[in-house]
Amino acid sequence: MKKIAILLIICLAITALAGCVRADEGKEEFATLTQPEQTIQKDEIAKKEEPIESDLKDEPDTDEPNRLKGGEKDNVNQLNSNELTNEMDSKEKEKETSKNQTIYGNVPEGAQFDLSSLPRMADRCVGVVDLLPDSKSLEDLQGMLNPQSSIVFRGKINGKSTQYKSDSDGYEYIETPILVQEVYYGDVKVGDVINCYENMFVHTHDGEPVLEYYGHWPPMEKDEEYLFMVHRRTSLHKEGGELYFPLYSRSPYIKINELKVLQEKDELNFYEKRNLEILTYYYLGQRGEEK
Repeated sequence: MKKIAILLIICLAITALAGCVRADEGKEEFATLTQPEQTIQKDEIAKKEEPIESDLKDEPDTDEPNRLKGGEKDNVNQLNSNELTNEMDSKEKEKETSKNQTIYGNVPEGAQFDLSSLPRMADRCVGVVDLLPDSKSLEDLQGMLNPQSSIVFRGKINGKSTQYKSDSDGYEYIETPILVQEVYYGDVKVGDVINCYENMFVHTHDGEPVLEYYGHWPPMEKDEEYLFMVHRRTSLHKEGGELYFPLYSRSPYIKINELKVLQEKDELNFYEKRNLEILTYYYLGQRGEEK
C-alpha cells in the first residue's frame, strides 16, 4: 500500500509540473498574439499626434523650428493682413487709374474737329466771371479798341477747329478759322481767314470725342454768322501764327440773327441791351440802317 501511495504522489507531482510548463507556454503565446494589436494601437496614436495638412500650410516655409509663440504669432498675422490689404488697395488704385484714363483720355495735339457736331458737356465749375456783374457798355468796348491790333467784323467758321496745348500753362484750347465777310474796324480785308481763340477743349469719353466748355461761352455754330470784336496776339504754341482773342470775354461773338429777336423783345437785360447796341451800331450802321 505504501508503494502505491508513493507512486500516486509522484504522478501528481509530474502532472503539476507539466501544467506549469503549459501555462508558461500559454502566456508566451498570448503575448505573441497580442503584440500586433499593441503595435497597431501605438501607430494609431502616433498618427493622431502628427499635424494635419491644413496645419502644415500655416507653418512658415523654413528649416528653422517654429519659435513664435503667443503675441509674436499675432504680430506676424497682423503684418500679413496689412500686406494683403495694401496689395488690394494698390490693385484698386491701378484699376481706377486705368478706368479714368479710358474715360477721360486726351486727344492728340493738332487734332481737328467740327465742334458744332460734337456732344457737349458744359463745365460744372462756376467761373469767377459768372459771379461778377456784366458792366461793359458799347462805349467801354470801343474804348478798348486798338487800331494796331483790334478788328471788328462780320464772319463765319471756315473749316474745322484745331486743338492745341498752351506752352505756358499746358492747358488745351481751340483755334477756329474764321472767314472775314464784312469789315467794320481795323486792318483786315474781306476774304481773309483768321484764327480765333475759343476757351474750350475736346476730350474722349468712352473712346468718343466730347466738347468741354464753360457755360457762359458756348462754341460757335457752323454756318452761323457772327459779329466779332477781337484783338490780335501771338499764338499760344510755338509753331502757331497770329491768334485773335475776344475783346471782352462776356461778349466774344454775337450772332447776327440775334438782332431781330432782340428788336422784338419787350424787356432786355443789360447783356441783351448791349448786344443790340453793338449790332445796331456796326452791322446796321454799315448798311445805313441804324435806328
